[in-house]
Amino acid sequence: MLTSLLLSAVVVAAATNADTPPEAIQKYLSECAAAKAAAIESQQATIGVLAKGSQPQLLKEATQKLKQLQESPAALLPLPVPPAKGAIGVFAPATPGDGRGGRSVDVLEVVDEDDAILRVWYAPPPSSADKDAPLEDPTFVDLWVHGVNTAGLKANQPARLSQVFQVTGTKTFDTTCGGRSMILLEPVDIESYRQAK
Repeated sequence: MLTSLLLSAVVVAAATNADTPPEAIQKYLSECAAAKAAAIESQQATIGVLAKGSQPQLLKEATQKLKQLQESPAALLPLPVPPAKGAIGVFAPATPGDGRGGRSVDVLEVVDEDDAILRVWYAPPPSSADKDAPLEDPTFVDLWVHGVNTAGLKANQPARLSQVFQVTGTKTFDTTCGGRSMILLEPVDIESYRQAK
């Protein structure tokens, strides 16, 4: 009887812990929710301004956008690049005018069925406080990604990966020029954590 009570207590504790996201994921989901709240507030301010004007079509579109923002789950925030230890996010697609020429994530090498080396392009922050200074040239960081299905990835081709990734450490491996270390990313099943909240 005592053994079965202890066993059931362990099972309940395990279930409770499984429903609680790890601290870094909890923080990420909170940041996503805060970004959604800020977007809603901004859209409400826009509607307030439009309501005083005489552009009913713009007001209608803004109201629809607000409704969509309110009813949709919080957007997933991009992974900071270069990523720091524990960082979480999605790969941000290239956008017009960000200097990356449409490049966001390129496949350098498909290592095996669930490992690949990616080159992630990003626009570094300006080195000058002068707002008229030219934009910095885009640069990149090479990352080792583990736990993804690499069947659709090809070397020297862009990759579209929609998963949320977390930096889980570093990957060290041998090359013909000696050892090399890269930041290691692994996918996070963020939807299971969202549903558990």
